[in-house]
Order: sequence, then structure tokens, then C-alpha cells
Amino acid sequence: MDDALFIDPPVLETIRLDLPGHSSGKVRENYDLPDGRRVLVATDRLSAFDRILAAIPYKGQVLTQT
Repeated sequence: MDDALFIDPPVLETIRLDLPGHSSGKVRENYDLPDGRRVLVATDRLSAFDRILAAIPYKGQVLTQT
């Protein structure tokens, strides 16, 4: 198995940043900063029908690529 690709397990829980105005959605963490800016953190969580179903590796990273 020398050629096997190992992927880190997806993350369901995120580390809460020490920023004000935190709110948590089904797939994103939101932070409303005092200066009017907003920080959105995309996670690996997948949801449907108002439930978190699973986590997809690197989903959050792909959603935030520019």
C-alpha cells in the first residue's frame, strides 16, 4: 500500500475563533465584526432538510478558493 492516498478525516466541529458576534449555521460559522465586516468560515459539513448529514473532506477549502 505504498501508493495509497491517505486523507485526513473531515471536520464536523470547528474551533471557535475568539471574535465577537459569533453565530453558527448548518455549514458555516459567521462572525460579525464591530467595524461592519463579516467573517464566514466554511466547514466540511453537509446538510439537507435542516439536518447535518455528514462531512466531506476538503469541502470547506474548495468552497473558499478564489
